[in-house]
Amino acid sequence: MVKITDSAYNKRLEEYNTISVRVEDLKKENSVYEAETDKLKGLVGAFEKEIEDIKVQVESIKEEKKGLELEALKLREEKVSLARETTEIKEQRDLLQSEVEPLRLEAERLRFEITKMKVELSDLKLENDKVKEDTSSRIKDLVAYGEELSIKEALLAKREKMFALKSELGKS
Repeated sequence: MVKITDSAYNKRLEEYNTISVRVEDLKKENSVYEAETDKLKGLVGAFEKEIEDIKVQVESIKEEKKGLELEALKLREEKVSLARETTEIKEQRDLLQSEVEPLRLEAERLRFEITKMKVELSDLKLENDKVKEDTSSRIKDLVAYGEELSIKEALLAKREKMFALKSELGKS
């Protein structure tokens, strides 16, 4: 074995202490690094979970997008169908409108004629009432004239009887 001198021993002890201090510093640094690494691993794990959650959300959004695209396609088709129906209905309306216009004019003409006929009917009723009054008056006059004639005939018959009696008396 080699004998170490005090100065070499002290030098070696100092080197050992320096190395020990350095090792302790490295252990502290290592523990800080390990803590940081653990934090980073935790963050990485959280990020990985968040990435997985986002991937799930992206897939869900993609599915929802597909559903919305299908719905949009259906709505576009329905819109086209409704536009076609609307066009057909407008054409039918225009056709009916072209049929309605002559009928409207005919109805207006008939209303005018009905109004005219009502006026004529009213005039005829007034004339009829007048004729009834005149006829009633004439009938009364004829009845009165008939009664007067009957009275005159009766008087005339009496006169004739008187003349006949006078003639008979005059002959006798």
